[in-house]
Amino acid sequence: MNQIPAAGGGKRFADTIADPQAFIKARAKQDCLILYDDPANVRRTSQITLVIESPGNGVAATGGGRTGFSAAYIAGFGGNLETEINGVIAHEFTHIYQYNRGPGWMIEGMADYVRFKAGFFTLAQRRKGGNFDGSYRTTGFFIAWLDDQYPGFGRKLNQAMKTAADQTTFQTLTGKPVETLWSEYQAAIP
Repeated sequence: MNQIPAAGGGKRFADTIADPQAFIKARAKQDCLILYDDPANVRRTSQITLVIESPGNGVAATGGGRTGFSAAYIAGFGGNLETEINGVIAHEFTHIYQYNRGPGWMIEGMADYVRFKAGFFTLAQRRKGGNFDGSYRTTGFFIAWLDDQYPGFGRKLNQAMKTAADQTTFQTLTGKPVETLWSEYQAAIP
């Protein structure tokens, strides 16, 4: 089910995404392929609803199977709108399908990890500094780097959040404390 306002950001969304149903299916499928190696493990949802909201708070928010995307944000976005819409929805739909028994920084970091793996962030957007629990892009790029160093790390971290995960989960999955991994990651950023 989709609700798209006829003007402003709703019109820009409709002009950019010709078939919202196909778009929703494609984004959901790609997120699941990044988060899971076995379809039997995918966290189930009965319905996904994408609403272009006006006024919207922030960029977008997801609760349950409902994602509200700010019409004002879409209307005012000045870059490549198709890439931005896809990236925001890759992040938000991760919240529908990911396991979420972990701290907020890990949950948001996983969503930006998926956005990166789906091709909607580039390494040029990665920056040195911060901390492993900085959330969003900071944690997302860190998880992506760990996934390169320890193949399957992202999926394993998601599975760990099915029951409970925290910073000690990084040591369980890699054999190293998260602080050591963070230092190695920082040293690897050009």
